[in-house]
Amino acid sequence: MRVYLYYLNPKRSLFIMSNIGKVFYDGLENIRLTDGVIHLAFYNVDGTGNSEKKEPAGEVVLSQQAFLRAYGAMTNMVNQLEKAGLVKRKDAEETKPTAGEDGGSAAGSPNFQ
Repeated sequence: MRVYLYYLNPKRSLFIMSNIGKVFYDGLENIRLTDGVIHLAFYNVDGTGNSEKKEPAGEVVLSQQAFLRAYGAMTNMVNQLEKAGLVKRKDAEETKPTAGEDGGSAAGSPNFQ
């Protein structure tokens, strides 16, 4: 059981969670917009080594502003990984969007197949 402690931040007059745990997810299953709020649904693989069997693991809900800040932070991290030689950009042809199940487009990520 996780216990959360809240305290009042006098500069912002907001309650802030001070005992934040870390959660590991194997991947991002779905992103959706509902009533102006972005929902990120994550999954974990089943633990038997079968990476095809995905189990829902949790959801993170963000305001549009928080989502854009997170997107910016992740973009900066990808740039740092690229500069360090740890990741490499694919050619534009390799990353061409494909039609998703809903008729929209999805990136060539295995998380969106």
